[in-house]
Amino acid sequence: METAAGFGLTLHPTHPDVKAMTADPTKAAGLDAPFPSILEQWLPLTCALNALNRGMGLPDLYPFVLSGPAIEKLQFIHEVVQSSRTTSRELDPNQPLASRKPAAISVGQLGVASQPFARCPE
Repeated sequence: METAAGFGLTLHPTHPDVKAMTADPTKAAGLDAPFPSILEQWLPLTCALNALNRGMGLPDLYPFVLSGPAIEKLQFIHEVVQSSRTTSRELDPNQPLASRKPAAISVGQLGVASQPFARCPE
């Protein structure tokens, strides 16, 4: 996301099948970017990159479909990394990082409500 933001890459598609797949990586490039924002910007970007590669007869650049459990694991890792940047005063010494649960977030909150996984439109 930081690289895409650094190059000023944004998506504003005009094709009706993907018009809602806009992206502005600057919204998710900072160290404190919330996970939903990162995923919201990442998914359209990967779809666009895959479409560009397909247009050149190349395989998908990002050939992965993110399932609900995969998204939850990525969110947990994101939160652990963010927690590691907090000061020791802010951490509860009685609760190890591994026992912390990520904030509840559903796949529906990430813009893929009717799908069991996040994928590009065909």
